[in-house]
Amino acid sequence: MNIANILTVIRIPIAIACIGLILVSTVFSLIFALTLYSIACFTDLFDGLLARRRNIVSDTGTILDSIADKVLNVGVLLTFAVIGVIDIIIVVIITVREIIITGTRLYYLVKHNIALSAKKLGKFKFVSQLAAIIFTFVIYTIYLAFPLRPNPEIFLYQTYVPIFMWCIAIITILTGAYYIWNNRKIIMKRINENKTLEPV
Repeated sequence: MNIANILTVIRIPIAIACIGLILVSTVFSLIFALTLYSIACFTDLFDGLLARRRNIVSDTGTILDSIADKVLNVGVLLTFAVIGVIDIIIVVIITVREIIITGTRLYYLVKHNIALSAKKLGKFKFVSQLAAIIFTFVIYTIYLAFPLRPNPEIFLYQTYVPIFMWCIAIITILTGAYYIWNNRKIIMKRINENKTLEPV
């Protein structure tokens, strides 16, 4: 395993640490979690640059990077939903999309040795989720540090965070649909080949 892939895999234990710190839900634990999350996002940027600079880009590394991104972002979003900061429906939408797309990529890589391209929209989706998560971290930390009265729930849970999160859910759905559409020829070709090979 090369250094770029090691940096990618490191994001998974960082994600687990972030989840634990969010569940604690104190000002200091959230600041620490946000710091770790930011470090994880930096490794996401750095491992890609490193792989390209050293010419060690691989299909395996690309898939590992995608999985690590999902574990990090979906894990953090799910934890925020568990403690009531965001709507669980948003997390379900994002999670289902990620499972479908990542599962499709893994299937074609393992069974057909084909790396389906995610293009730049995949990174745009990741950066959008990153921005939404950081925004949620900041808002929730401010709320815990300086509780707003008389209705903090309206400010936090019913206005800014939900609007931002629903925008991210829509972006996630659209990028997923575009991904399938962009790779439709390869997908349909393999489906037709499988039908041809099926016994009658």
